[in-house]
Parts: sequence; C-alpha cells; structure tokens
Amino acid sequence: MGEDQEMVITNIQAKEPALGLRRLPAGFYTVVRHSGHEWRTENKRSSVSDDVVEWRGPIPLPSDRSVTIGLEVYASFEFQPMLGTGEHLRKLTITVDQLLDRSAKHIPFTLFPKNGDIVSPCSSILVTVEQHNGESSDSSASRVLGPLCSATGTLNELEDATNHGHSALSRYRKHGGKRDLERSVAEFEQALNNCPVDHPCRAAALSNLAMAKLILCQVEDMIASLEIPIRLYRDALAARPVGHTDRPSTLVQLAAVHLARFGEQRDDVDGTRVEALLHEAMELSSTDSDENRAVSLMLQLYAGHRSGPDHASSQSLVDLHSSSRLTDEDPWSSSVQLLERFKRHGDLADLQRAITLLQTLVRTVSVRDDGYRVGLGNLGVALGWRFDRLGELSDLEDAISTHRNAVHLTRDGHPDKPSRLNNLGISFRARFERLGELRDLEDAISTLRDVVHLTTDGHPDKPDYLSNLGNSFIIRFLRLGDLIDLEDGISTHRHAVVLIPHGHPHKPGMLNNLGLSFKARFERLGELRDLEDAILTHRNAVVLTPDGHPHKPVMLNSLGLSFITRFERLGELSDLEDAISTHRDAVVLIPHGHPHKPAMLSNLGLSFKARFQRLGELSDLEDAISTHRDAVFLIPHGHPHKPGMLNNLGISFITRFERLGELRDLEDAISTHRDAIHLTPDGHPDKPGRLNGLGISFRARFDRLGELRDLEDAISTHRDAIHLTPDGHPHKPSYLKNLGISFRARFERLGELSDIEDAILTHRDAIHLTPDGHPDKPSGLNNLGLSFITRFERLGELRDLEDAISTYRDVVHLTPDGHPGKLSGLNNLGISFITRFLRLGELSDLEDGISAHRDAVHLTPNDHPDKPSGLSNLGNSFITRFDHLGELSDLEDAISTLRDAVVLIPHGHPRKSAILNSLGNSFITRFERLGELSDLEDAISTHRDAVVLIPHGHPHKPVMLNSLGNSFITRFERLGELSDLKHAISLYSHAASVPIGLISVRFRASRKWILCARRMRHPSLLHAHSIAINLLPQLAWIGLSLTHRYAELEQGADVVREAAAAALDSGFPELAVEWLEQGRSIVWGELLQLRGSYEQLSSAHPDHARRLRELSAALDDAGATREKPLSTFSESTDDAIHRATQTLQQLADTHRTLAIERDKLLQEIRRLPGFNRFLLQKDFSQLRASAHSGPVVVLNAAEHRCDALIVLANVDHVIHVPLPNFTFQRSTDLQGILKSFLRNALVERTGQIERWDHGTWESFLSPLWKCVVEPVMGALAFSTPGELSRIFWCPTGPFVFLPIHAAGLYDAKYSAPGHKVFDFVVSSYVPTLSILAPSRNIHVAHNDDFRLLAVRQPPTDGQLSRLPGVHTELEHIKESLG
Repeated sequence: MGEDQEMVITNIQAKEPALGLRRLPAGFYTVVRHSGHEWRTENKRSSVSDDVVEWRGPIPLPSDRSVTIGLEVYASFEFQPMLGTGEHLRKLTITVDQLLDRSAKHIPFTLFPKNGDIVSPCSSILVTVEQHNGESSDSSASRVLGPLCSATGTLNELEDATNHGHSALSRYRKHGGKRDLERSVAEFEQALNNCPVDHPCRAAALSNLAMAKLILCQVEDMIASLEIPIRLYRDALAARPVGHTDRPSTLVQLAAVHLARFGEQRDDVDGTRVEALLHEAMELSSTDSDENRAVSLMLQLYAGHRSGPDHASSQSLVDLHSSSRLTDEDPWSSSVQLLERFKRHGDLADLQRAITLLQTLVRTVSVRDDGYRVGLGNLGVALGWRFDRLGELSDLEDAISTHRNAVHLTRDGHPDKPSRLNNLGISFRARFERLGELRDLEDAISTLRDVVHLTTDGHPDKPDYLSNLGNSFIIRFLRLGDLIDLEDGISTHRHAVVLIPHGHPHKPGMLNNLGLSFKARFERLGELRDLEDAILTHRNAVVLTPDGHPHKPVMLNSLGLSFITRFERLGELSDLEDAISTHRDAVVLIPHGHPHKPAMLSNLGLSFKARFQRLGELSDLEDAISTHRDAVFLIPHGHPHKPGMLNNLGISFITRFERLGELRDLEDAISTHRDAIHLTPDGHPDKPGRLNGLGISFRARFDRLGELRDLEDAISTHRDAIHLTPDGHPHKPSYLKNLGISFRARFERLGELSDIEDAILTHRDAIHLTPDGHPDKPSGLNNLGLSFITRFERLGELRDLEDAISTYRDVVHLTPDGHPGKLSGLNNLGISFITRFLRLGELSDLEDGISAHRDAVHLTPNDHPDKPSGLSNLGNSFITRFDHLGELSDLEDAISTLRDAVVLIPHGHPRKSAILNSLGNSFITRFERLGELSDLEDAISTHRDAVVLIPHGHPHKPVMLNSLGNSFITRFERLGELSDLKHAISLYSHAASVPIGLISVRFRASRKWILCARRMRHPSLLHAHSIAINLLPQLAWIGLSLTHRYAELEQGADVVREAAAAALDSGFPELAVEWLEQGRSIVWGELLQLRGSYEQLSSAHPDHARRLRELSAALDDAGATREKPLSTFSESTDDAIHRATQTLQQLADTHRTLAIERDKLLQEIRRLPGFNRFLLQKDFSQLRASAHSGPVVVLNAAEHRCDALIVLANVDHVIHVPLPNFTFQRSTDLQGILKSFLRNALVERTGQIERWDHGTWESFLSPLWKCVVEPVMGALAFSTPGELSRIFWCPTGPFVFLPIHAAGLYDAKYSAPGHKVFDFVVSSYVPTLSILAPSRNIHVAHNDDFRLLAVRQPPTDGQLSRLPGVHTELEHIKESLG
C-alpha cells in the first residue's frame, strides 16, 4: 500500500436492528472507536420494509493491522435532539486485519444472543473497507458523519441518568425482572428532575419516564395510575409541535396509554382520544414507517375493544359465555373480565382470582338458574387453562367433572349444548395427552363428533368444532398410525376452512391446523406436495394474523416447523435460516409466562441444533442447549409437555458429546432422558420416542466406555419403543433403524452372527416401512449399507460388498445437494469402493473411492463435527493408492490429511482412536519408504495414543493393539532391541486373545504372535498356536459356502502344521495329533456331523436331537444347493440370470440363517448335563479309538521338521517317528516332480517306467520309502513281507500330493519282496482320524451282501483331458467281483 493511500470504512450495514426491541425506535446509529477516538454515524431511520439499516461515509482506520477496533450499534428513541446514547444494542471488537479479511470476502460478522437472551437485536454487521486517497477522507467525513468527539469526554448528570434508565429498561424487557423496571423509573425521574423546562431535550425526558411508568402500571395492574403517563406524554407532545420530527411517535405513544385505559374502563372519552391521536399520527407519518405500522395495529385493537370480547376463540377452543345474555351488572361479569385479561396478558394472578370468584359464585346460585350452567362452563374453562399453565392433574380432573355437570344440566336442543360438549371433548383430549389413556381420546372424538352433528353448517361456531375434531383425528393417527385418521383429519380441517368466512379472526387458526395436518401426512407418506401445501397454508395463516395478535406466535411457530421439515428433506440452507428467523420471531412475540413459551423455545432450540449439524458452528449448539434449558426451566413440573422438553434437551446433550467428547454431557443426556421417561405415563403416545432417545444415549455411552451393559440396555430400550409403536406409525422406521444400529454394535463387540443378521433384517424392515421420497429414506439405506459392509468384513461374501455399494449409491442419489446426509453417504460409498478395490484390485474402484471422499470433504464445512471423519477416510484412501502405485505424493497427502483430522477431532471423541491409528499407519508406511527413524518414533507414539484412548471392550481394540505391535516389530527389525520384540508379543497376544472384534483381525494377530514368539523361543508359543487353531472354525464358519470356507482355511493350513511341530518340539505328541485333527477336520468333520444320528443325544433328549437332525439336514441341503453353478438354475438370458442370481442370494441367506439357528441349538445342548463337549473337538484318548481297524499314521510337514505320528487303538500314547532325512523343501520338490511326470505322461500307458531329463519314477519313489515309509514300518515292527496289515495314511501339507502307497525301491536289484510299501501293508488314505470313528450304534445288523457302485465319467466336452484306462479298469473290477 502506497504512502498516499489509507484504509477507510465506506459502508456499515446492520441486519434486523429492531428485532426483539419491542419499543418504537426513532432511529439507529453506530459508533466506531480506535486509537483513543470515536466516530459516530448519523442517526438513521428504518422502515418496516427494510431489515437492514445502512450507513455510508468514510471512517479512517489505522495503518497498523493489529490495532483493535470497537464498533457499536445503538437505537435512539427520539430523532432530534437526542438525549443520551439511547439503547446499546450490540458491540463488535475486532482487529483491523480481521476487518479487512471479512470485507474482502464480503462476510458479515454474525452476532448471537448473549447472557441468556433468547433473541437480541441486530443479528449481523457487514463492514466494507476500501483504500482512499489521504486528502479526501476528512472532507467526506464532515459531510456524512456526526460530530467527532474525544472518547474521554464525560456525560452530564442528565445524560448519565437517561443512559442508566435505558439500560435498566432494556434488561427488564429481556429478562422480566421488576427490580430493573423500578430502577428504570427512578433513573428517568432523576433525569427529568435534572432537565430544565426550557431544555431542548425536555420532551425526550418526559417520554422516557412516561414509557417506564406505563409499563409499571400494566405490571401492577394500576389502571388508575395511567393518568401519570398520559400527563407526561401530553407535556412531551406540547413540546413537539406539528412539524417536529418526533411528533408522530409521541402521538402513537400517548394513544397507546389511552387505548390501554379504554380496554379496561370502556370510557368513550379515551376512545375518542385514541381515534384522534392515531389519525393525526397517520397523517404525519410515511406509509412505510414504524409509526404507521403501529397506528394500523392499534386501530385494529381499538376496533376489537369496541366490538366486545371474543367469546368463542378457536385457539382456546372454548366458550367463555353461553348464548345467554349477561348484563354488565351481573355478578359474573367481573370473572369474565378477569379471564379475558388473562387471555391477553397471561397474568396468572388474574386466572387465580377468576377461579376463586367463579367457585364462590357457583356455590351461591341455584342449579336451576341459567347462570349456574354458564358459571360451570366458565369455571371448567378456567380450570383447564390453569392445568395448561401449571400442569396440576387435579385441575384437569376438576375441569372434566365441571364440564360433565354443565353438559348434564343442559337439555337436548338447548343452543349451548354443542359448546359445552365441545369443552368436555377438549378436556378429554387434554387428559389423553397427559396420561396416554386411549379411552380418553376415543371419548374426545366421540364427544366432538356429537358436537359437529348437532351444529348446522351455517352456525358460526361450526368451523371451530370441526377444527377440534380434526385435531383429535390427527392425534389418534399419531398414536395408532391408522392412515384413515390422518385422511379424516385433513378432510375435517378442510371443511372448517371452507366454512369460515374470509376475514374471520379464527380463519388463521383453521389454516394453521390444516397446515399441521398436511405436514403430518408428508411425514407419513413422504409426498413433497403435502409439505409445500403445509408451508403455503402456514404462510397464509401468518399473513392473515395481524401483528400484535396473541396468536401470531403460534402461527409463526408452525411455519417454522414446516421450514425445518423441508430443510430436512431438501437440504436447502435458506429453509433452515427461515426456520430460525421465524421461531425467533415467535419467541420474541410471545409474552414471558405464556404457557406456550416453553414449546416455542424448544422448537427454536431444535432449529439451532439443525443448523449446527449442517454448518458445524459450536455457537449454534450452545444456543440450542441454552434454549432447551430455558424451555425446561419455564415449564412447570407435572405439565404434560415437560417430558418432551427434557427429551429435546437430552438429544442436544448427546449432540454436544459427539462433538466435544465431554463425558459429562453424556451422563446429563442419560439422566435427562430417564427423567423424561419417568414423567411420561405408560400408554402415552410419546413414550416410544422418549425410550428411543434413552436408547441412543445408552449406545453412545457404550461407544465411549465399552461397557456391554449399556449396549444391552440400548437394545432392550429400543425393543420396548418398537413394541409400543403400532405398525404404520410414522416414527416406527426410525425406532427400527436405531435398534438395527445397536444390533450391529453388539455384533462388532461379541461377534454373534445372529446380531448382524438381525441388524440387516431390522434395517430392511425400516426401509420397507419408509415410503419412497420420505426424507428419512436415505438415512435408513445408509445404515443398511453399513450392515452389509460389516457382514462382508466378517464373512467375506462379495455379494454383501456389492449390495453395500448399490445401497450407498442410492443414498447419494436420493439425498439432495447441501443436505447433511449427503456427506455420510459419500463417505460410506468411498469406503465401499476402497474395500472392493482391496478385494478385486480394480484401479477404477480406488479412484472412485478417492473421488467420493474428496467430494465429502469439500462439502463439509470447517468445524462441522463430521469433518475429521471425512478427512480420515480421504487420508486412508491416499495410503491405499500409495501402496498400489508407490507415488510418494499420495503418502504425504495422507499424512497431512490425517494430521488435520486429528487436530479437528476433540479429545474423548469415540472416533479419535481410529484416526490416530490411521495416522500411525501412515508414519510406518513412510518409514518403510524413506527410512527416517523419526517417522517410526511418531508411529509408535501415535499408536500408543490410539490404544490408550480406545476403551476396554471396544470391538476395534484388537486393530489398535495390532497396529502398535506392528510398530514395535518394525523398530525391532531396525534397531534390534529385544524389548521391542517383547512389547510386540504382549500386544499381539492381547489382540488375539480378547473375545471381541473381527475374527480375521484376531487371527492375523495370533499369527504375528507365533512368528515373534518363535524368534525368541518365548514361552507363550504353544498358547499362541492354541489361540490360532481355536479361531480357525470361526474363520471358516459353517454358514459360508464350501468354496469360501476352503479359501479361508488356506491361510491357516500352515498354522496347523507349524502348531503340531511346536508341540513336538515341546514333547507333546498327543497335543500335536489333537491340533492336527482339530485344524484339518473343520470342514470334513462338520459335514459328517450334519449327517450324524446323535444316538446318545436321542436317548437322553429326543426333542433336541430331532431339532438338530432337522436343522442339520436342511443346512446340508442348503450348502449343497448353494454350490451349484449358475447355469443349473435357468437359461442364459439376462433376465433369467438376474432371477437365478436372486435365487442364489436367497439360498445364501437361508444357509446363513440355518447355520445361526444350529449354532444356537448347539449352545443350548451344551448346557445340558453331560453334553458340555457335544460335537466339540476330541482329545487324544477319544481319537485313538479311530485306529480300531489298523494303525493310523499322521504325516506332518512343517518348515523346520517332518514327522510321522502313529496312533494305535490299544496304545494310550502317540508313537512319534521323527523324519530327520525328510524336509519340507524336499516334500515340495517331490510334489513338483510328480506334477511334471503327470504333465508329460503318455496318452496310453506303455507298462514301462519312462525316463525323463528330470529323473525317473524310481528316483522319485525311493526317497519316500527310505525317508518316510521305512521308518514308520520299523516303528510298527512290520518286517515280514506278505503278512499284509491294514494301514491308514493321514497326510498333511505336501504329503497329501505324494503317493505314499507306492513308496519303494524299484530298481531291478530290489525286485525281491520287502522293499516296497505294499509288501507289508494295504494302504488307505483318510483326511482325518474322526472319519474312522466307530459308530455308537451297536444294533446295526451285519449284512454279508457286498455291493459296489462304480461310475464311469463320460467325456466332458473338452473341458478336461481324457483319463486313459477307465473302461479297462471298470471291466477288471466287474470280473473280480464275479
């Protein structure tokens, strides 16, 4: 910036400076302070059509950008001359640098209510700064700015007292404290005493005192004292002749006092003065001025006073009078006036005096007197109002009893019969809303139907009665979910709107009720047209309700609710801003102490929370909690709406906990939700919603602390909510969704597959019950997708991953841009793409995943609570691409992105540990690439933090332990410190042993534990092998397809062989046999179990055995059918293949369901006495019985040793035959030679041993004899050829592919018997020992009728090579069998 340039403020705009002000302002001005000086702008008028006041003109700024600037906004209540500073509205303190930044981006400073205010004037300030030539600033300033004065100047006593009076009056209007009001009067009196009669500000001093005195008179109900403010305003008006700028406002203020007195005394003199003063004010004020608007409103109020009280208010839904005439001298009139005044001002003292007077008068009048029935009706109304205000159930019971008596005493055909029935029906409905007894609601509808039936369409009260009936239909719909009630409600409200004439004061109320009905139908069916109709109808209701009308806040409140609903559907931020603005207006307009004030505060709080969830501004969340607290504080204990207010407060606590991680918020949420449920009676229609909120809080605490009890409480509470909610209820899908989320959380904790199946089923039910187009549909789909992903991670079924991607695509497609749900959908879609890439390796999936995560991060505002998760997902996808492509920039981007996520997420947040874990992994990856030791240290430190933060029992704990273990192993390999290896063993053992988390994660941990323990001969090695083997059956669960199960077992095959070798190293050959049997019989053994007869179980528990046989047979059939190829189901058209694919998916679902049911039944059987080991792995003492027909030789090939383990039925130990001359490498070499022989074999056999470049059959078979079979024969003492014994070979690993039965020495010099295996034994092969287990059924009859089925496989259409000799072999078999 050049020396001849300076920075100047050229424009200041204040939005909504009059919001909530309640006093009639003359103008507004701003003051800018810095460097010991202040600049005051002109006092500028505002019009009703403008919500922004703008001041133009340069105000110089200092060149030092760190200097602090103070900017204040004031309201003045006289235009000229001004007395004092007026009312201080807002103060903004910023640096020059901040001011320049906001100005350059054209971003206003948003101002929120402070110090407990619900709403405050001036919601934002926009300041424009430009660069000007230095010489032009002063001249411009002198034209547009007010006087420039030193900031250190002192105020005289007159101004000082005036300013104190304004401050006290402002505090009173915000908080309602009478002491502030009295202080204001005293200060203004002092100011007037200090103001000479001829002082130019005398009129201002008079007006200020008059205003304060008027308010005090109204508060203390001293109508006679109104003469004081009248006199003061008259004197002020005399000092402001025609042509004076402030004369119109003074005329309006004086008219207001006369109108107040006219409303109480009906003195025609006051009425005449009101008309004269207002008409003069109208002539002197412009049409768009605040004074003109005030004149219009007061003329309407005056007209209403002159026409008498409204005795059939559709909003109160009661009649204060019957059709009988009561004269002014009647003793009942004073009670009616008290009730009318309570309706206007909400002063509880008026209501209490009216009830006392009515109770006294009713006791003194004969029941045959017509006034008695009128008095009963009014007393019932008054008691109902007091119940609404204080929540005392006794008042409601008394109201019902009183209305019943009034109805009973009113003969059929009497013109007052419908109105008294109407009051009774409304009281029934109020009791239903308090206690939840459906009988009361049915009585209300029945009674109100009678009212409508008794009233002709032309009767002026018919619309009111229809409206009451319509409301009752809607309430029953919300309770029972019957769509007929909803349609009846809308139809009835439409009828009411049609019947009531335009201009009728009750028309807005009818429109409001119709709008609420449209909104209810939208929430049930999801048709956007209904929501648009609701908003249009509510807008009309607001427009038709004059400003100042006591029902205006109600109309605004309903409109705000519709705006919020549309925001939730479409995501348009303008709807959310409109909702907040509308709810703020409603709160400002409704008087303190009004019974509806808490509800309106609560709705404003919900709007603040919605904006927080969209934009992430913590101030919105704080405002939400503060507002909900005010609502709870204001509503009396026992009031039927108190539980709802507590519920909303509890939800806000949960939201803040999710953002900041403070456990105190979580405890407050649970406590608040419990209070809400305790106060909600059983049977109440809102009970399920309160239970749902408590369930969410329990689950949040489980996520934070890991206590399983909380998760069980969450599931139980959600189940109760669903049980209490009828089908068709609009909230049932939401309750199902939350139950499904809790099922998934329990699955992740305990691993019970039934929980993830229940989660998917529950989410599917929720989606089925949610109509297309409903705003909650994407959320339900999102949770279903999460369950698919979770099941995929456990079972590895690709179909689940495809379903997840398809579901998330629907979520993104159905969620409008700008909607907060879009972020979650994009994030989860990105995760699914990355997961499919890791499974299938398609690079396009990786790029799609990164793109989806980038979009999510881009759409998420800074400070939004979901921003850290989005950044974490993006960082993880960068790491994945680096692992695949090796671009260092991806790794740097990952670390940078994950660091940002860690900084943004608060300490204590449930996801912090996962993000730290990802960052630690990225450090490890960079260390492996670049070798910087600092990265390795950062990885260990970060992983440690992740482990510390995640609670004990969290399902992701094994992942964090695994990662930290990997970091220690990496450092051990770099530095060789044995302590690092010990730390890794401890971490891996913990990760593998905890009974939580994914089986695959725990299995990987067990394998790493084994590797580390083997390196240092750690004493935990055998335990590590035991853990790994016990995890294998869960890894290859019976509910998976056979193909999938074998694929899972492939990664565990070496674990079993190495475990056996470790047991042999430690001198436990029996344990080696047990482990080999357990690890190798997972599939074979379970298939045999499916076809078992379970004789012992049948004799002891036949019902259990029958159920097990049925389930096992069904599971066997389902597994076999599932293995069929797709082509066996249909022809190869696209449609047919789609149907076949669906069929296979249904079979897979059935297979899983049967497996889960069978697992549960087995757990039940194992709880029976004597069956605790039923169908579990056998120990050696049981296994050796399998050798009843001959020795069983288990051949094991491990990395560092090979062994033969001989099992004999009559020997209680294993005969261990080490094979030191046979190694794992030799076995694999021989396997390779055999494959080469087979590939190069002649099509027809020659009967000779062929020689090839790589060796001969003799050189292939002789090592098997010398190194494997001959040592076994020696151990068994098989030394005499020709005495053939039966032997069963049980090979493992490479032994499986070697022809043990043909082992021998085939050179010519060994042609004599005794050099080949078949000289000593008849060989058979078995996959496991269990397959030879003797049958328990000893009653099977012996059958000498030997039969054999031999099948000759026909040619296979070229798919496989032809097997030679098949026909010849089959003929030889037939000849041998005769």
